[in-house]
Amino acid sequence: MSILRREDDIRFNATGYRYFWITESSDDTAFFLKTHADELAQLDAGTFDFPTMYDQLELEELLNAVADTINEAFAAEAEGLNVDAGRLALVRLKSQHGPTRKKRCFAFKVNTEVRSHEAAYSAQELKALLSFCLANTYVLVNRVLMRQTLGIPMGANASPDIANLFCYAKERKYMMRLLEDGDTQRAALLSLTRRFIDDLLCFGTKPPPESVYNMNAEVGDATFLGIRIRHEVSEMSGRRYMRLSVLDKAKAYRYQPLAYTSVLSTAPSNFGSSILIGALVRNGRIANNLHDFKTEMNNTVLKLMRRGYRKSVLKKWFSQMVTGHVPRSEVWGSLREDPCALRVART
Repeated sequence: MSILRREDDIRFNATGYRYFWITESSDDTAFFLKTHADELAQLDAGTFDFPTMYDQLELEELLNAVADTINEAFAAEAEGLNVDAGRLALVRLKSQHGPTRKKRCFAFKVNTEVRSHEAAYSAQELKALLSFCLANTYVLVNRVLMRQTLGIPMGANASPDIANLFCYAKERKYMMRLLEDGDTQRAALLSLTRRFIDDLLCFGTKPPPESVYNMNAEVGDATFLGIRIRHEVSEMSGRRYMRLSVLDKAKAYRYQPLAYTSVLSTAPSNFGSSILIGALVRNGRIANNLHDFKTEMNNTVLKLMRRGYRKSVLKKWFSQMVTGHVPRSEVWGSLREDPCALRVART
């Protein structure tokens, strides 16, 4: 995936068009939205979902699309190393210590550099493994063993990557077709698209048609990876701006679920501190205005107080977090400049 992202960054810097729309987390998406806030504020946002990805795709089409992406990655790396793609192998490295110790690390190597104890896979071997996974996915229901014959394997470890690579292959071909037809305006708008597996976030345009993916796209509200996106007009300047905030899905429930652990439970007492700090970090990375930041943090504090945490303890944890890790000017600097902050100041 990193090879495709690297090649796409090079292409984007040279042409201004992006084929790689994959995002891996809400942090990446929030950073993108804040970095391009002025440009995206003038475009309507829309989210779309593929509900048929896991139960209607033909396995042969799925295999061919992902195989094309594997060939592209090997060819790109071979060009950078100035070797033939057939001489490359994807090698699994030893687990790293520290925060990445649970991640599987891979690297490309020339066949002659692969050591005997290393697990190495050529492009053909990867495609053979992919074919085996797609053709041998079984589900046990009421003591009946059934084989999945349509769609991406449900519950498999590789399913998110398979879905991403399949959609990337389709999106890349569609973008190339747009540029060949001279539709540079739509290509430029689609370059702003972000996709997390089967969820799409588009600005100023709709996603590629259903015939591209062979899947139906359902329209959703303007929320993406827990980020609520709204476009509003400033009362002060009359300028349109984009307002970002954390989406609390629990508010839409008919009942209010119990949130967080009780202070009387057997859980360690510092769990509450982790919850509060986690909420601070998440809200700080997503929200771009003081009003929504304060509202969501107030909700978090109230939930913790309902679970038995004292206000004085929560205040202490908050002060330790802000003064010990982040300068106050950095925490509030960008929020104070937002038009929403002016509205809060008057209330």
